[in-house]
Amino acid sequence: MTPVELGFGLTSVAFSTGSQIAIRAAARGTRRRTRLCLLGGAVAGQLLSIMLVMLLLRTVALTLLVAFAGLAYFTVPFASRLLLKEQLPPRFWFGATLVFAGISCIALFD
Repeated sequence: MTPVELGFGLTSVAFSTGSQIAIRAAARGTRRRTRLCLLGGAVAGQLLSIMLVMLLLRTVALTLLVAFAGLAYFTVPFASRLLLKEQLPPRFWFGATLVFAGISCIALFD
């Protein structure tokens, strides 16, 4: 994997994470205009994430891309905790670690 491909993969994860956080924030929002802006940003972020994944599918094995998707098990809850002050129990982090470890094993040993 080249540095550019790695950058695209990480950027895709960042856009996807931001999109999911924006959707969650929109669900909590009280003003209609705020909710619509957050949802519009979420759609744009998800589209950008998908476009980057489509570019990566040309040159990167699917098993490696799945490992990037596995990062979302950490990035979304972590961002949710920082930005939205959500609490997650330790068993969640243990489960997310197991999921990511399994995905990583598949990607590394394929």
